[in-house]
Amino acid sequence: ESADHKQREELAAVRMLLGDLQAQLTNAKDKSSAAMFRSIINRELDLESLERLGAFLKLSGDDTLSPKQKLALAYSGWVLGSAQAVTEFDTAVRLWDARFLVLEYLRARTIRQRDDLYRQLELLEGINPDTVGQLIPQLPPPVETPGAESGVALEIEVAAGQIKPKRSANEDPKQTTRRYTVLLPSEYSPHHRYPLIVALHPPERTPADELKWWGGTREKPGQSQRHGYIVIAPSYADKTLTKYDYDTRSHAIVLAAINDARKRFQIDSDRIFLSGHGMGGTAAFDIGMSHPEIFAGVLPICGFAEVFGKWYWRNAKSVPWYVVGGEFDRDTMARNSNVLNRMLKNNYDLIYAEYIGRGYESYYAEIHKLFDWMDRQTRAALPKQFEAQVLREADDRFHWVECHGLPRNVLLAAANARAGSGRVRPMSLEVKITDGLPGRSTIHIRSGAKQNVLWLSSATIDFD
Repeated sequence: ESADHKQREELAAVRMLLGDLQAQLTNAKDKSSAAMFRSIINRELDLESLERLGAFLKLSGDDTLSPKQKLALAYSGWVLGSAQAVTEFDTAVRLWDARFLVLEYLRARTIRQRDDLYRQLELLEGINPDTVGQLIPQLPPPVETPGAESGVALEIEVAAGQIKPKRSANEDPKQTTRRYTVLLPSEYSPHHRYPLIVALHPPERTPADELKWWGGTREKPGQSQRHGYIVIAPSYADKTLTKYDYDTRSHAIVLAAINDARKRFQIDSDRIFLSGHGMGGTAAFDIGMSHPEIFAGVLPICGFAEVFGKWYWRNAKSVPWYVVGGEFDRDTMARNSNVLNRMLKNNYDLIYAEYIGRGYESYYAEIHKLFDWMDRQTRAALPKQFEAQVLREADDRFHWVECHGLPRNVLLAAANARAGSGRVRPMSLEVKITDGLPGRSTIHIRSGAKQNVLWLSSATIDFD
């Protein structure tokens, strides 16, 4: 209680200092801007976010700085982080304008809205991609979620426009699910980043059951709450399914749920884990191999690694795997051996935990080891060289390259793979960056797609 009281006093002193400095401003416009910034900081300030004001607190007693310069340190540091704080108040104001526009961009649902906000952002003096890159990690969740409480499962509907491919003409809209259920950890704070578990349920259980397996309830907190993980359970499959059908719409629903959750909650995007039981484990194999750039680890439990996995296992070398099964779980070992043996022979980061004498179960006894393993994993850095096998149009992006317009023979091969017969030859995507003369690099792409889109960043390219 004494420590909590001291911390509350520290936060109150910071708020008072900002108010005292604001009162010393003489320009009405500066006062108005400072009042708005201060009200937001007062609402968002806690012990974890206090470090953003480090430069301001360190120099708050410097008599060579005016009140306006000190406030600039506080407000610019809040937006970019203490290390990037500046003493120019006008620059701090533009940074807050950029913060507002970026938040609105992330909330926008139409391309027209985003284009308009992007144009406004371009017009701000001194705001460039590097600035926006520094600003984004300091943002609050752009979408508010009323009713979200630690330890209480909450169902959230994803906007239909976020899910692709679009519903087919013969699909029953009543059976199309666009929802996921979320469970926040104990003492969740919007200023702390949390790892995320994406949990895919088997046909005999609901998404809420899957959340309870990972995290328990408020009254009886489970492991995700104790370890500080957010868990989401997307309604990824038709309720009538008894086995995974490899429909890419399941991929779209899962990816849309992840993107939506990242807008609502503070999620560490480098620590997103994909898991599932039974049919959900099979989906985890398929989705993890189709979109490896998203995940820090994949944990299928009693799932099958087959159909597209026979070729897609090559895509997943950058992802750690933790596979759990039972000796007498149907014919799972025989059906998985082809893919898992190839992964092991090629030195993939893979753990295979098999329970002797056990069958199709949830294997809750393994959960402590699963969390110990996840605690040590983080997503691999963007590679400058990689290869990928592509069979489906929906599997169109790997790391920083996106393929549009697959060859017709590849689409026919996908149908053969799903049917389990006929010739299957995926499109090979090969990408590498080579360094040439000083300050020059060359990007090489080998692809059969009609168009390839590159998503470049400072992690792969030196823009200077």
